[in-house]
Amino acid sequence: MFFTFGMDGKSDCMMIIGHRGAMGYRTENTLSSFQYAMELKLSMMELDVQMSRDGQLVVFHDRTLERLATKSGQISDYSLEELQKMALPDGEKIPSLEEVFAMASGKIRLNLEIKMQNISDKLSASIRDYLSHYSLKVEDVVVSSFDHRELLRFQSLLPEVPLAVLYYGIPVSLDDVFSRMNPLAVNLGLEFLDVALVKEIHSTGRVVNVYTVNEESDFRLVENYGVDGIFTNYPERFLTRS
Repeated sequence: MFFTFGMDGKSDCMMIIGHRGAMGYRTENTLSSFQYAMELKLSMMELDVQMSRDGQLVVFHDRTLERLATKSGQISDYSLEELQKMALPDGEKIPSLEEVFAMASGKIRLNLEIKMQNISDKLSASIRDYLSHYSLKVEDVVVSSFDHRELLRFQSLLPEVPLAVLYYGIPVSLDDVFSRMNPLAVNLGLEFLDVALVKEIHSTGRVVNVYTVNEESDFRLVENYGVDGIFTNYPERFLTRS
């Protein structure tokens, strides 16, 4: 089940979005994490996209490797082959975006977060091929980022694919953002959530998603605020509530 909208632009039920797959149970942004998210039959999972030194799209969150991998430096310092030889916790490896596409096709909707600049050309081409090869709808992919300039670049290349603008903090001027691009969703940090802000965004017909909701008390809060979806490390906790 994917987003379904009522007349007010809000989704009919709260969507549970697996954060970096299902990172509370498996090593984040790995094929194992994504497989578990699919086993839970989530409607959507989120993953982070960067580009290797040889121009291949890979799935990894941090700018540098040290927290999870056995090497130091940035993703862009290494080729895809070199990255995939690095050991992650639990014997996992850094997946290519192509591997995730092949695994997820037709089974789960993808929220692809752009984590570095100047990858929109490669990403838009990859998504176009993915949708065409697997005969999927453009609604099966959402592209998001804190880097709104990169989102604008992506939109100019593949305008039919939905966007989500990410904020850490309270948006200064949503009208300005909406005048420059037409996002499907606004993704807000839990600690900055405000019921008036949720209502303001809903009044424009857009979706409000919140990150990162891991506790029952926080789930009840966002539920009372009427948000449309949550990103969570522990999707299994909330599946019966959606």
